[in-house]
Parts: sequence; structure tokens; C-alpha cells
Amino acid sequence: SLRVQLGARAEVNSWLMRAIDNPAVTSTFGARTTEAPNRFHVSPRLGFEWAYGGSGTGISFSNAAMWLVMPGGALRGGIGEFRNTLPTSLLTSVRQNTGLPSGEQRVACYGSDVPARDWIGWGSNTTSLPASCVSGGGLLADGAPAVQLFSPDYEPQRSWRGHLEWQTPIPGFMMTVRGTYSLNLNQPSGVDLNFVPTERFALADEGFRSVWVPTASITPATGAVSPVGARASSAFGPVWMRTSDLESRSKQVLVTLTPRGYGLVFVKLDYAWNDVQQQFRGFDGAGAGNPNVVEWARGTNDVRHVVQAQLATSFRNVALTMRAWGQSGRPFTPIVNGDITGTGLGGERAFVFNPGAAADTSVANGMRSFLATAPSFAQSCLVAQMGTISTRNSCEGPWTGGLNVTLAYTGRIPGFGENSQIQLTAGNVLSGIDQLANGSANLQGWGLAIPPDPVLLTVRGFDPVARRYSYAVNQRFGSVSPLQSLVRAPMAIMLHVRLDIAPAIPRQQIDRWLRPGRGNVPGPKLSADSLLVNYRRGILDPYLAILEESDSLLLTNTQVAKLREHQRVYATRVDSLWRPLVESMAALPDEFDVDETLRRQEVLTDDSWELGRLDVREFLPQILTTVQLTLLPWPAGYLMSQDKPRKGPRIYYY
Repeated sequence: SLRVQLGARAEVNSWLMRAIDNPAVTSTFGARTTEAPNRFHVSPRLGFEWAYGGSGTGISFSNAAMWLVMPGGALRGGIGEFRNTLPTSLLTSVRQNTGLPSGEQRVACYGSDVPARDWIGWGSNTTSLPASCVSGGGLLADGAPAVQLFSPDYEPQRSWRGHLEWQTPIPGFMMTVRGTYSLNLNQPSGVDLNFVPTERFALADEGFRSVWVPTASITPATGAVSPVGARASSAFGPVWMRTSDLESRSKQVLVTLTPRGYGLVFVKLDYAWNDVQQQFRGFDGAGAGNPNVVEWARGTNDVRHVVQAQLATSFRNVALTMRAWGQSGRPFTPIVNGDITGTGLGGERAFVFNPGAAADTSVANGMRSFLATAPSFAQSCLVAQMGTISTRNSCEGPWTGGLNVTLAYTGRIPGFGENSQIQLTAGNVLSGIDQLANGSANLQGWGLAIPPDPVLLTVRGFDPVARRYSYAVNQRFGSVSPLQSLVRAPMAIMLHVRLDIAPAIPRQQIDRWLRPGRGNVPGPKLSADSLLVNYRRGILDPYLAILEESDSLLLTNTQVAKLREHQRVYATRVDSLWRPLVESMAALPDEFDVDETLRRQEVLTDDSWELGRLDVREFLPQILTTVQLTLLPWPAGYLMSQDKPRKGPRIYYY
């Protein structure tokens, strides 16, 4: 009842090309542009499965007895290392940004150093595009080449992942509980080797936020910041070293309920709880202080709750399937739309101004106006952080969900065969309901997963004397309105029609077996024994799957022996059921009624299902425990659950 599996995955990669060596980068920063992550790695894996079962354990208290029922089930688990492969495009940007004249060149100008714009002239003659700023150098001119390279210890992302899964029957359902923990190592990041984290001044009204460039690097009229003043070497722009030294930790608990038995309606319910904590640098975006500092925060893709329901039902030839899901919001960070500290990155975490204490009247009025009409999730996030620099991923968007519905008919369509199908699918039904109920001018975003607008503040200027930025408060912060977003996922209705123009498969099968040797059709005429052998390939055997899963069902040697003996008895009964048909088929003349032969075959197919249903319901309870009966595989589990005759699916006996 216990299975253990051990394994290992070996990987090796070798890049055939490298970037051109730039000795100046090596001498200035001690890093080589020719580094390439050629690696060999072995990832071990261990897994186990333990199936258990029993009718219960009795514990007696005086004259009373209490039974701790152990209904049986399975326990599975494992641990292993999982490693990503390196994309083939990984070296592209590194080879283009070597810092050499042959590499990619860039020019960025700020404030008064921006050349006069001549869009018409530049559009007609690209050679006239400016190659330098007005001054040709200085704090507001950034024309030094950028460099990208790999850290010598760069590794592909990998994770040590362990899971434990428990599966057990409960009244009416099979329940699966799965817990997963993942320690994710070598997470990608980056460091600008040319950045110098020396504070030049601080923003007093923003909690003394450090600024890494002098005031002369900031354009007063717009607040645009040139990062040149925070560089160690003016010969280079940002020297971006790809690193993989961060980590994250994720946990998940997944509970799944599926119905036991095989009724007319199938329902599956899933609930997942997730928790992702992740390391970040300021260079990864949404920084607040020294971008070299590593900090822990909630993961960007940490969706805490996910609920899903699936329903499927059928009647005769019509099947209906529905899938509905909902999930809690993704976290996001209130940011400033622009670089305010001189890192050259932008998107830094916003200071949440208190409208009653902000020195800037425009900001105070803007915050007051926003808080009066803001969505509740955005309002509560800002109120909790008022007077401080916002925390990374401290806000969470609203719940989102969706619904898909499919209605399908499979069977005979007049003039066509039995395998024809008409399928009508409605995707993202909630979006259609939103359109119908609220109209195009007042859409609520049902069925859409629109990311909330993270921008809280937009830079409007800078006062070099007061050393203070002026901002505009984004009144759409946190908005998920489809009227303010380009994200669209409208309801889509699709009609698929598949027409079967060939003769029905059962007719083809009978022709294939009975036409040879009759009339002028070449080939041997099949005997009754040969026809019976053909039918045996598809005749229902409910005991075969039970014997194949004897380990999982914890069958004893005695139970296995009884099942094998009864399987032979059952096969004899089935042969006796089909013998009259195959003998009459073998005796058919050259011309015969195919439809009548087909009708008799289909009747016997249903009779075989009924024979199997009655047989397993009578025999299996005599030798199997209650727990084993609840875990029966298809088709025995289906037949045990049916208390009246059912027509089985058509089985073709090729």
C-alpha cells in the first residue's frame, strides 16, 4: 500500500555566443560583459503514495461504544527541486548593450538641455535626429552608453517544492486536500553598478525621503530628474547587472470536492488559499529608499482566495457544462508617475499625504476630493498609511470572476450521421449580463480582471529652494472601471457545427465484418467464434479495472483470487449472451438487413450493461469492504451507484 518514487533531472546549457568584451567596464566596475550563464545542474525528486482503508476502530467507554470511523483513502506527497530553463533570447539585450561604439547608443536630455523639436524635419530625414543635448554634457545631458551584463553567479530560477495531499470519501463526495510549500531561489533581479547611493538632500514633507542627485539635476518646471548626478562614472549610463540572488516563499492549500458515483449531474468545487511573500530591490520597481536594499513584501501575484465551481449534466444527446470562478484582488502599490529620487527608474512608492497636514494646497484638496469618492478598497489602503511612504503591495484590488457556459448536442442530424454535433458556447457571460443590466455608459466591469490604476501622484514641478515636489493627485487611483481602461473581454457567443457525412460507425463496423466472403466482396467469411472474439474486445468487464488497481484498493490475496474466479464466470455469462447473435450473423446470406443486425447489436450492448450492473451489485458487497466499495474505479463504481437499469455508452468493437 506504500509506493515511493525517486528520481533526478539533469540539465546542461551552453551559449555558443557571448557579448563583446569591454575592458573599460571591467576596470571600472570589476565586472565582465562576456559573462554567460553556462550551467550544469541535477535536481533530485522524491514522491510517495500511501493508500489506506478500514471499517473503523472501536473505543469502548463503560457500556457505551464510540467508533472512530476511518473510511479509507490515500495520502500522497513529495519534495523536489524544480528549475526553469533559460530562454534562448536571454543574451540578446546583453549583446546589444556592451557600452562600446558598436553597441546600442542612447541620448536623454532634460529641461533646458532638450533640443528644439522639429518633428516634420525628423520624420522626413532621420539622419537629422539630434545626437546630443544642447550643452553636450552636464547634469541635464545623459548620452553615455548603457551596459547590460550578467553576474558571475547568475543561475536560472529554481524552487524546492513540497506537497502533501490527502484524499478521502465523505458523504456524497470525494474530498481532496492538498497543501504545497515552495521555497523559490535564484529569483531574477538587477543592480545598477554605476549608481552611487549618496544622499544629496531629503524631501522633508515626504518623511525625509532620500534624493540621490543634486537639486540642479531636477527641472523646476516639470520635476523631470536626470540621473547623471548619481553616477560613479560619467563614461557610462546605467550599468545593469542581471542577478539572481533573491527568493520568495509561497504556500497554498487547495480543497476539492467531487461527487462520488456517476449520476446525471457532475459537480466539482475547488477552493484555494494562497500566500506569497517575495524579496524585492528598489531596482525592481516601486522603490522608496536605497534601491540596493533587499526587502520582503507580499508577492505581486499573491491572489489570496480562489473559488471555482464546475457543473456538467446531460440528458439523452444534450450536454450542458458550466464553469464559474471568483478570486480575490491582486495586490498593488501606490506609486508616483515619474522619477523623483534620481535612480533613473521612476514608479517609486508614493507618500500618502494627509489632507489636513499637506503644505501643498493642491495636494491637500486633491487627496480630500479623492477620499470622498474613492472605492472602499483604495480608501482603506490609503487611510491606513496616511503620513508615510506607502508600503509595497499594500493595496488590494476587488474580487473578480467569470462564467462560461456550453450547450452541446451530439447525435444524428437529419441527412447526416450519428457523430454530428452542434455546440453553442457563451464565453464570459458576466460581461454580457453587465452590458444588458447596466448599459454601455455604466459598465461595472463584471467578468473583467482589470488591474487597478496604481498611480496616486503625478509630478507637476519642483521647488529647488523649498526642496519640494508639486504633485497632482490621480482621481482614478485604484480604478477598475472599464470606462477608464483599455482592458476588454466582451461576452462571446460561438456556434460550432460538425456534420458527419460518413455512414454511422456501427454500420461501417458490421459491413467490415460481414461483407467479406459474401457476394463478390473478397476476403474470408468470419465464423461465429471469430465474431465473438471481435466483440470481446469491447464487451464490458467491470472486474478488470478492479484487479488492475488492486494495490490502491488494498485488496488481499483472498479477495484477488475470488475476483479472478468470478471474472471467468462472468465472462462465460457474457459469451452466452452474445453467442446467439454471432451464430446468426455467421449464417447470414449474401444479402442481409444491416439495420436489423445493428438493432440487435445495440440491444445486446444495453443488455450487457444491465448484466454487469446486476452482477457487481450482487457479488462485490460479498467480498469487498465498505471503504473499497467507495473507491471502485470505472466502470464498476458507476454500475454500483445505479439502482435501476441504465443504457450504457455505445461501444465499438474494432
